[in-house]
Amino acid sequence: MLVHTENEKKDVLLCSRFSKYLSGEDKELFERNIEIVYFNRGEVIFREGTPLTHFIWIEDGIVKIYYRNQNGKDILVTLRKGLEFMNLLSLADHHFNYSSNALTSAKVCYVEKNLMNDLMLRNPDFAIYLFKESSRQSVSLLRQVISRSNKHVTGRVAELILFFYSFLEVRDGYFELPLTRKEFAQLASTSKENLIRTLSEFKKDGIIDLNLRRIKINSMEIIEKLSRLG
Repeated sequence: MLVHTENEKKDVLLCSRFSKYLSGEDKELFERNIEIVYFNRGEVIFREGTPLTHFIWIEDGIVKIYYRNQNGKDILVTLRKGLEFMNLLSLADHHFNYSSNALTSAKVCYVEKNLMNDLMLRNPDFAIYLFKESSRQSVSLLRQVISRSNKHVTGRVAELILFFYSFLEVRDGYFELPLTRKEFAQLASTSKENLIRTLSEFKKDGIIDLNLRRIKINSMEIIEKLSRLG
């Protein structure tokens, strides 16, 4: 569903981290051309191989980023949440080189790529911000790959539990995973069976409490040590 109310567009602009880098006139231009789309859990936001015509960022909610390998298997790469660009790593291409689905209800914003290019030309600080944001996302992904490639399953699962603890909302010590066990296993680069076995061991040893998708860390010291030692 597209939303075109002026009040909502102003709210988006005020919430967006990069608004301070745009001049007054360009803020108004941005506001007039924004499109807002609401997605339900599981809906496709964009698909690998389709034309890339817009800058896209998530205003609210959680989404997953994934690609399909040569065997036709979907590989989960990372998650994104509110106030993060979703397609910076594809902007050098004319087509998306990965896909994205909503993991929760999500509010997603679109601005045409040509307009954003014009805004960058007229607002150098804005261009520098986007460059830094793209670099930050690239470095973050690279660190994740390097870290997890040097760890055993126990270390990778512990690392992801710490990631979710900082990434998700924590209530009364618990956070609720937006992922299925299969998706969690993909992110940990292991099988679903190995993931379930590792989580069960953590629970048995009292390191975590686990109830369906709800997790509570009972010993931050042990989880951090398992993640660090791998």
